[in-house]
Amino acid sequence: MMDTDKKRKTIRCQKCGLTFSGERVYCPLCKKRIIDESTEDSSIKEDFDVFPVTQKKQADFIFMKIVTFAALAAVIVAGMVDRMMVLSDRTWQPIFFLVVIGVAGGYALLIVGQRKWKNIRKMVMYEVIIGMILCIAYDWYTGWKGWSVQIVLPLTVVGMNLLYFILGFVDRKHQTDYGIYFLLTIIATVFVVILVCVGVMHNTMLVTVTTGIGVLLLIAKIIFQGKTFLSELSRRLHV
Repeated sequence: MMDTDKKRKTIRCQKCGLTFSGERVYCPLCKKRIIDESTEDSSIKEDFDVFPVTQKKQADFIFMKIVTFAALAAVIVAGMVDRMMVLSDRTWQPIFFLVVIGVAGGYALLIVGQRKWKNIRKMVMYEVIIGMILCIAYDWYTGWKGWSVQIVLPLTVVGMNLLYFILGFVDRKHQTDYGIYFLLTIIATVFVVILVCVGVMHNTMLVTVTTGIGVLLLIAKIIFQGKTFLSELSRRLHV
């Protein structure tokens, strides 16, 4: 009779709230360990807290759903406004493509930030690339005045040079990783110089400043962190 009562004992999981009957060690839904409220065994309670908490992931998932809906709603509304203005024969600067650029860029930045927030080096690099693409797209959409390439590109390159150079000294733990990203920004500086040589860029004064700062930072990197920087470079390039 006592065995029958034990089997019919109702248990409520403290994690997911599932109520079930019978003698179980783990919850059949979330697999969390079930412990008796009356026990004082600290080792069991410690094991009880080992399982990961999923509330944050669920909140992030809901947030992304809301953001996705808002982004699609903004695109649809922009298309509706453009269409209504065309039908009403009014002078109107189309905003649909501009909204698409902004929404796509913002969405991409959000996803990169959410997935790469633990790796600042990659997150910054990816988001800067996305931002540069958005600037070029907006420049093209508004008639291509060239400011995205003539001004934004060299300023972005010199800013990344300074950022990775400084972080390479501040964050000693990831010093070698920052060295590789710093090298990538130096390559971007060389790319800017090539654009000037082939006649794509005409803002030679700004490019001169960008190139000079890049060269100075590279010299400082070799002088102060040369051994670490060059050894990591050799390892990555298999030289």
